[in-house]
Amino acid sequence: GFMRAFATPALLLFSIPATADAATLRTPFPVFYSPSTPDRASRLAAWLSAAAGDWCHALLPPVFPQDFAVTWSPTADSPVRMANSTTGESLFIVRPPFGRLGKQMETVLRLGRSPRNIESSFSAAHKVANAAFHLRAQQCFAARCHPCVASPDVLWAAIFEDDVAFVPGYSPGAARDFPRLLAAAAATAAADGANKLQLAVGNAGQEVDLDYSPKKYCEPHARNVTGWDTARLRVCHHFSDSHAFAVSHAHASAVVAAHAALVARDGRGAGACLNPWHSSSCGDDPGVLRDFFEQCDRPKRRQPPSDTRLSCRGLVLAGLRVPWALLHNNTVGFKMAGAHKQDSYGIIARMVKETAVWKQILEEGHATLHRGHAFNATRADEKGRVRREKRREAQRAGKLTSLAKGIRAGR
Repeated sequence: GFMRAFATPALLLFSIPATADAATLRTPFPVFYSPSTPDRASRLAAWLSAAAGDWCHALLPPVFPQDFAVTWSPTADSPVRMANSTTGESLFIVRPPFGRLGKQMETVLRLGRSPRNIESSFSAAHKVANAAFHLRAQQCFAARCHPCVASPDVLWAAIFEDDVAFVPGYSPGAARDFPRLLAAAAATAAADGANKLQLAVGNAGQEVDLDYSPKKYCEPHARNVTGWDTARLRVCHHFSDSHAFAVSHAHASAVVAAHAALVARDGRGAGACLNPWHSSSCGDDPGVLRDFFEQCDRPKRRQPPSDTRLSCRGLVLAGLRVPWALLHNNTVGFKMAGAHKQDSYGIIARMVKETAVWKQILEEGHATLHRGHAFNATRADEKGRVRREKRREAQRAGKLTSLAKGIRAGR
């Protein structure tokens, strides 16, 4: 299984003081990560090591796409199942019309395009492995399975994908102080009712924090992190990135409980769980978790007091110059093992070519795909208006992309 012996048996604990600041980090901040390549491991270690003993390292075993068996039967009512290929443990079940993948397939069929470039959700094999890492980290935190999170006083922990980087001059604070900043920010977030603190948000391409994006936008939080002049707290809406974040123990436990409920009900979550992953203020990445947890009930704006299930309430930790704290520096991707290094499972590559089955799936799931709203001319006109606004602001978007490229090039 994936919860094999951990590589870092440090007996260090972490709790957030009520008024954590740059001088009050008494014990190391737990951070879960799982390097997938030697290069990614060395790059991550390089900046984490700057903080020395202020991190408590919960190093999870590496996870690769070939660790999973993905199955689907060519019928309109068949779910896609993702399981541990060694133990057979069921990890994710996504039912038709398959969330974002179904929406992309609808576009492909409507416009007569080829489905070969679809990479949403489980159509990209590395996204299945990535989702499994996020799940395992939160399962471990919820169960307190590692010495770094064993104490009930550990209230928050960080989860980092292996391609996030601290960038001096852009990231808030300094790499050597980042665990202290994270502790202070988590304390502020918890005091203000948040249960997730997003760290790698709005890199180039995400359109977050740009004036022309009518849906993906950020706004200042009511207060910033006391004692940290280079950090901002933001509330960002409808973004994708979840490459690095800190999460409360209570919310990690809610994610684990919703996952168990969905698996037990074969992906039928209505009435059994509340979506704990994606919300207006929390990222929907990785795509497998987005589509999996969308099968739960959607959080309501005014949740009745009788419903004690936790939805995601997020804040974003950002630098002064950029809408993120850590850069998603994805320069060394990994694919399936094999001669051609493919990044797809054979059954899914065949699945997207089953045109007749997809037409039936989309016909039966049309209301679900569009949340009960017809795709009419008015909506198309609105999308056209937004596209025109984006084109007018293309120069500004280009500057953001150039900034990200410059950071990666070390300029």
